[in-house]
Amino acid sequence: VQDAPTFTLPMLLPWALWVGVGAAAIGSTVQSTKNKDMDVLLRSLCFVLLISGTLAWGYTRAPYGNKRHQWLFREFGQATLQQLPPHSVVITHWEQGMLLQYLVLVEHQRPDVLVDVVEPSDVPWGQRAADRSHGQPVFFVGTPPDVAGLPIDLVRHTEYADLFRLVP
Repeated sequence: VQDAPTFTLPMLLPWALWVGVGAAAIGSTVQSTKNKDMDVLLRSLCFVLLISGTLAWGYTRAPYGNKRHQWLFREFGQATLQQLPPHSVVITHWEQGMLLQYLVLVEHQRPDVLVDVVEPSDVPWGQRAADRSHGQPVFFVGTPPDVAGLPIDLVRHTEYADLFRLVP
């Protein structure tokens, strides 16, 4: 998801609330002054300061909310799909599975690959592999504890997740 408002807007909501409460409190304090011109000037100044503070804080958060240059997930998914033989089955968790399904179903990269998302984890991975393989090569994307006890070979290790092949 590239800079979706759902990622960047919620971090400004507490500040918007703070601006509203601060402006109301300062406005009620300033309202007691007898000079109307001074009252308008102080309210405007407070409003500008609060908005400036909110925007400045938001600017410091921009590098953390900006997903534009974070290609780790996409690169992982594309590299994983490129390493799979034709008509493979990939069993994985929701996070990696949704990424792979997006690449397969939306971008039509490797439409021959079946992605099986195991969330919720109601069936062990070994049983899922037996139910879904039908003679096709089976791969797992996850961590070593996910495939513990299964006859697997490590195909690729990354910080994000590992790719394992089920040994027939």
